[in-house]
Amino acid sequence: MPESFGRVESHCFGCEGAFNGKRAQGIAEKVFSNLAEKTPNHAQVFYLLGYLREQQGRYEEAAAQFRKAIQIDPDYLNAWEKLLALASRIPLPHEEREAAALSLFRLDPLGTQASHDFKNVLNFASLWKAILESEARLPEKEEEAIYPLVASKAELEKSENKGRGRTYYDFNSRRSNTRERFASAPLITAVTLLIEESIKKE
Repeated sequence: MPESFGRVESHCFGCEGAFNGKRAQGIAEKVFSNLAEKTPNHAQVFYLLGYLREQQGRYEEAAAQFRKAIQIDPDYLNAWEKLLALASRIPLPHEEREAAALSLFRLDPLGTQASHDFKNVLNFASLWKAILESEARLPEKEEEAIYPLVASKAELEKSENKGRGRTYYDFNSRRSNTRERFASAPLITAVTLLIEESIKKE
């Protein structure tokens, strides 16, 4: 039910195909449509309606539902992600794709929950502002020795060995990572190549 869904979805094991089949879709249609009328300010309802429409192959309608979810809750990470993913199915305005990319970066700078890149962003002023705002939210890096948390360190090392870990230093390395990604944006890369070629000719 919608109450069990947060801004970052986590499907229970085996629930991924919950909307497969006409019977399941018919039940979901009735339940979510009724909830949308009764709770028009509940972003999760419209997210789930969008999810249902996507499963039905009704991509334009799915986009409309994800937009409603985002309008109610601009921090709904998965709604932004689903909307941006629909760009591979239907035409989405560039401004909308750009807004989705910037929102995903704002909500998840490390990309731990949603994959995103800067290829949809041509407004470099907005992108640079988003990077600076992300950096401003970073905690201050401790330079002095701190009290060792042996058990926590062991757990971190265990998870890092599995390729899933995130350390304190991951967050402090974000500055260089995001700025490198900014520099690798297609237009900036092209301009950089032009400058390098012109220098070579001189």
